[in-house]
Amino acid sequence: GFSGVSIAGGFTIQNNSDSALEDQYIFLDHANANGRVYQAGLDSLLGAHTQLADGESPSALTQATINRLHLTLDSDGDGDIDRSTNDLNSLLQVSRNDGRFGRGPNGEMFISSKTTGLVYLVNNTVPDVDRLTLTVHRGTGDMTISNSSGSNVTINSLSLTSPSGSIAPMELETLGAGWNLSGSNTMQMASQSNPMGSLNFNGATIAPLGDAYEAQLFAFGQPAGEDVVFVFETADGNPVLGNVVYTGESPVRDTIVMTVNLATGEAVVLNETPFTQEVEGYTVTSQLNSINTAGWNSFETQGIDDGDWFASPAEVDRLTEIQDDGTTTFDENTPYSLGEIFSLGEEQDLKFEFLLAGESELREGLVVYVLPGDFDDDLDVDGRDFLAWQRGDSPGPFSTVDLAAWQQYYGTVISGPLAAVSVPEPGSVMMVLGLFAGALVRRR
Repeated sequence: GFSGVSIAGGFTIQNNSDSALEDQYIFLDHANANGRVYQAGLDSLLGAHTQLADGESPSALTQATINRLHLTLDSDGDGDIDRSTNDLNSLLQVSRNDGRFGRGPNGEMFISSKTTGLVYLVNNTVPDVDRLTLTVHRGTGDMTISNSSGSNVTINSLSLTSPSGSIAPMELETLGAGWNLSGSNTMQMASQSNPMGSLNFNGATIAPLGDAYEAQLFAFGQPAGEDVVFVFETADGNPVLGNVVYTGESPVRDTIVMTVNLATGEAVVLNETPFTQEVEGYTVTSQLNSINTAGWNSFETQGIDDGDWFASPAEVDRLTEIQDDGTTTFDENTPYSLGEIFSLGEEQDLKFEFLLAGESELREGLVVYVLPGDFDDDLDVDGRDFLAWQRGDSPGPFSTVDLAAWQQYYGTVISGPLAAVSVPEPGSVMMVLGLFAGALVRRR
């Protein structure tokens, strides 16, 4: 036998999404006992005899049959199962889930967790209907609607919601003539409709909505919000949950970034989030010995925080420092240079990790390699980059500081990971590094 602590009531699946769940009432133990999820047939629940009439014996009482559900998790929606278990606590890797249920526009089930702060879609409760797809580009913010269902889909309204506030309502475009944006659009919810008619989507129809996606950061160490929900209403008045697909690379950084200048080898660390962090240690490693130990300018040498940093002896595969007493504040306004620690021409395999105050495990930061002045990302600072600067061909915007970087590094060529030639004398480029962090990105 088993027992629970408290029940989170759900609802009955009645949208023909899964024959094994049809007409099943779903509920769960949402506190700190086991997090098990159960199903019971609606007819069985309604038919249970739970109260004795005059003259009836206790043997007349009956109860509904209750079964436990097996759970799987696909955290990024790629179809690959991350975990498979028999309870929600183990699935979400929490001691209590504080789960709640929600019903989507097509009767699909959502489960939220107050512990993780996330909302999860139960995939096999989504009915098989013709769906439009909203494609969101992480980098440019462009949103487009297309139809790959194989059938014509006619709509007369649509809505976008984002709990994180990742909608840019002022950038939202209408689907065309007759369509009107709602006057109450916000960063959390935006809609538009056509009171005069409908728009038919066939397989060739692509409708732009403008660059109306602007990802917001939830917290330090958590990816920018990819939580846009797309709902459209068909011509017959039925709401349908559309597909949402994300493409491109997000420019939003959620951690401490170590930017490496490929022309000089200088590395600068900066917390590129608005969430200030207290750091008490860091390490830079290279499996292929790409560290230039002679160029290391340690925090101890710099006397940061009154000399409280202690540097371990430098090695070609590792640089490590810890705070002897206290912490150092990392915020979005304070870059810290580590000196020219990257050996020019070697493999770009540096790994940066840091220790936050009160934690026992290192966190992995993001390493970004840049070549200042290389506006077209071909690892060659030449006249084509000046043309790119003139046209503004970048997530930009470009400034006179960028032009100065182009002038300083003109003629620099990086031949893959093998060599760096024609490098001018090193200069003060710390300000430039942050502006060109998107030139060449490698995620570790």
